[in-house]
Amino acid sequence: MTLHVIAVYHNTESRFLPYQPGHALTQVISYWRRLPASAKPERTASWIYGLFNVDLDQLETCRATLSGEADFLIACTYRLLRLRSMSTGDVIAITANDRTTWLACESNGWKRIDPPNNITGEPFTAGTSTSTCGETAVREHPCHHHPQGRHTDACLTGPCGYCGTSLQLIASGECRSCLLLVCEACDAGYHPDLGPICRSCAQPGASPAT
Repeated sequence: MTLHVIAVYHNTESRFLPYQPGHALTQVISYWRRLPASAKPERTASWIYGLFNVDLDQLETCRATLSGEADFLIACTYRLLRLRSMSTGDVIAITANDRTTWLACESNGWKRIDPPNNITGEPFTAGTSTSTCGETAVREHPCHHHPQGRHTDACLTGPCGYCGTSLQLIASGECRSCLLLVCEACDAGYHPDLGPICRSCAQPGASPAT
């Protein structure tokens, strides 16, 4: 068995269309898993794609199998981070034995690509898990108040409905007393699209500021 480090990148410029060199990619999660040394990168990518797209109910029924629990937990983590489903245009990087293979998701499978030069994000670690959860929820969730459903930078500067902390601080995991976020770029008060996205410090029964 060989350690495989699998990094998932969302294409922030072209969803549902094939990846093109220069497209902006954001790393949203990484996963370490020991797999057979003979595992083909394309097969590994298809497996990860399935985990992050399939209904969790299907994975739950397989938890008693050899790798079923690990599959179920990483799939749950992906969804708890409020990451969107993977789609055509997204990219997966698979590193094993100090060799990295870059694969772009296409409608009929996977295409090997050169290392992208327009990437952001970072590996998923204990130190980045909270910030990844908060900021991804803001940026990835569709916003009907902005053109093409995209949030603007102003969506990360509104105050918390409880304590007035900015969304950027909340996204960095520095807020410990918030439940609901507000977005000054859209509507004052509770953001109708984002809803409650701070899970680590939720306070039942509280209400957003008006």
